[in-house]
Amino acid sequence: MANPNFPRGFQLYSNDGVRCVLNSLPVDGANPTSIGIGDDIILLTDGTAARGNAGASVEQIGVAQGFTDSTGSFLSSIPANTAGTVFYASFFGNKFLVQTSGATVVNSDAVGKLADLVVTADANPITGVSQMELDSASIGTGTQFRILGKDPLSNWGEANVRVVVAASTYVDNVGTISI
Repeated sequence: MANPNFPRGFQLYSNDGVRCVLNSLPVDGANPTSIGIGDDIILLTDGTAARGNAGASVEQIGVAQGFTDSTGSFLSSIPANTAGTVFYASFFGNKFLVQTSGATVVNSDAVGKLADLVVTADANPITGVSQMELDSASIGTGTQFRILGKDPLSNWGEANVRVVVAASTYVDNVGTISI
């Protein structure tokens, strides 16, 4: 049976025995994009968080797990141009599952290679779940995530493979870390 095309962003998969602690950062009300559960989060120069995008120049910090608005009420996602707080799982010690994009067949030789994320759409407006995927076309040329394996329920040699990834470079409270 073919892998389903059902992107869910980045889902926490494994933490190598490190306790997963959620961190939080403010989201500026002028933030131009929505942020959903499972979206890659970047650190902006003013100390606020925003939804990540493809490319090596972004300061990745983790994956969104929850939100509050400026009054402290919980949200399923943060709409564009809305101030609030994002709670995120740091990339430190954590691995994530993410679906590969498009119709490109992904084989087991992808393990160990780097790839970038791709934002195909905003988070689902009802559930708040991310639509981010790993860009199949960037496998071997990307810079953001290292492919470590696949979900046992997903098949190599098909499109839409759910792969296990770790951020190749990310920012933590000690500075920039590369793996």
